Amino acid sequence: MSDKTSGRRDGVNIMVTTGPDVCWTPIGDKMVPVAYTCVAFLDPSKRLSDDVRNNKRLDFQLNTRSRKITGHEPGTGKGVVVPGHLKYSHVKTASSSVFANGWAVVRDKDPAWMNHADIGPIEPQRALETLIVKSVWDD
Repeated sequence: MSDKTSGRRDGVNIMVTTGPDVCWTPIGDKMVPVAYTCVAFLDPSKRLSDDVRNNKRLDFQLNTRSRKITGHEPGTGKGVVVPGHLKYSHVKTASSSVFANGWAVVRDKDPAWMNHADIGPIEPQRALETLIVKSVWDD
C-alpha cells in the first residue's frame, strides 16, 4: 500500500515549507535571524472538486489553491515581503495516475509553492472517460 494519502479540504490537512523563512527577530537589544516555518491550510481553498470526496471532504487537486497561509508575516524587524505574501499556495506536482474530475489528485508529500501572488492558471485537465465496471454478482 502506498504511503501517499490523497489531500482533501480539511482544517487539519496542511502544506508545510521544507526550508525555513528567515526573519529578523529582536532578542535582547539585537536583531538576529530566526528561522520560521510557513504553513498553508487546505481549508479554505478554491477550485476544489465539487463532487469527489475523500472521507467526506472535498478532493484537493493539482488545480486547487489554498487561501490560508501563516508564518510569513513581517515581524518587528520587517524584512522582505514577497509579492504573494499570504495569497495562494498550490501543489506543483501531483499524481501521474490518479485523477478526479480530470485533474491530478494531490497526495501527501507532493511539492508545493507557498505564497503565490495570484490564483494562477487553470492546470491541464485530462479528458474524462466513462468506465462501466461489471459487478461480479450480475449475470
